[in-house]
Amino acid sequence: MKEEILRLLRSADGYISGQELCNRFGVSRTAVWKAINQLKEAGYEIEAQQNKGYRLMAAPDLMTEAEIKSLMHTEWVAKEVLYFDTIDSTNIKAQELAEKGYPSGTLVVADKQESGKGRRGRSWVSPSGTGIFMTLMIKPDINPNNASMLTLVAALAVAKAITSVTGEEALIKWPNDIVVNGKKVCGILTEMNAQFDYINHIVVGIGINVHNESFPEEISQMASSLMIEAGGKRFHRAQIIAETMSYFEQYYDTFLKTQDLSALVREYDELLVNRNKSVRVLDPKEPFDGKAMGITPKGELIVDTWESRKLVSSGEVYTDMSKEVVLCVSNAYQKKYYLNENFNGLPQTIRDELKIMCVLYTEDVGGILELVFDEDGNLDFRTSCKENDFFYDEIGSVLKIKQYRNERRELLESIETYYRIVFLGEGLEEE
Repeated sequence: MKEEILRLLRSADGYISGQELCNRFGVSRTAVWKAINQLKEAGYEIEAQQNKGYRLMAAPDLMTEAEIKSLMHTEWVAKEVLYFDTIDSTNIKAQELAEKGYPSGTLVVADKQESGKGRRGRSWVSPSGTGIFMTLMIKPDINPNNASMLTLVAALAVAKAITSVTGEEALIKWPNDIVVNGKKVCGILTEMNAQFDYINHIVVGIGINVHNESFPEEISQMASSLMIEAGGKRFHRAQIIAETMSYFEQYYDTFLKTQDLSALVREYDELLVNRNKSVRVLDPKEPFDGKAMGITPKGELIVDTWESRKLVSSGEVYTDMSKEVVLCVSNAYQKKYYLNENFNGLPQTIRDELKIMCVLYTEDVGGILELVFDEDGNLDFRTSCKENDFFYDEIGSVLKIKQYRNERRELLESIETYYRIVFLGEGLEEE
């Protein structure tokens, strides 16, 4: 009853009388009064006036089931909402609920998530009151080969919802990272449970940085929150959830008609942050450069290179600074190490040390490691992994790179010096 009272109070143009609420729910005035008081105790500011009734003045930043449901206007998505103050993983809980027979569209939400995904017992802990951690469980009647496109559907929904609620322009970094002012504010992880030709269920996990005030130094240049990017403004997290679910339902129903993104390509391309920009693709087989043009109806990234048009289905994509130069790449998936042949002039001992360092990284952390010189000759570490690579240790990656920068400083500085002298011509005097 509380969620329905909230819904009525929100939709009312002025006051709602106690008698109207009694008639609506078939309960006594005492029952209504108790429900109103419970809402007040939860933090809702509700004004009561004799002969007028009740009016909602302000709502707290809560993500309870009652609060989320009172804001929801969907047909089937998030009709079942489960909220947890703290949870290990909303994805794991959603998978459990799917196995128990919960309906498609069930939404799991948590204020704080303690994920056990990291290797060696590492976990990512986010403070309460800062973020949105939610997982939508669906049971689509589609070919399993088409399931990966739902990640892009979710990305489109989240970007639209963030812009709608915050007024900040949210864009998509292919395939499913959401960025505001060039910094990542949301990540999406889609997991599927399927037979050979049948999907049992899919869980779409969404994590949004909302009220985070700061980030570790190692990631502060690429990660942010909605509050930071909005200049300190706070937002109603339940409203962001409700808007995301509304957009997802709309785009999902569109997707089902064709089982591809043909009807959504234009909208997605309009939000693609690296569209019509030079990019570097860390393809699992071999990195390459080109210009991002948009996506195909299958969700592949279209990249035009100097020799051909390529369709990218996996791999990390970076905006390519024209003067950047790749030094080397270590790939855990292909079990390969690549050194740019232009650097064969490096002393053999340095090449050997470099190879050992990079290979050990991918053996320990996984994924792909790329060392790149920027236009000033600084050596940058770039990492990526395949979508749904559950063995990739993201936190371990940050720590390992930090370790390398400290312990292998002499090696890295010597390579930078070589590059600046040989390639940039620094330190060479004209006669």
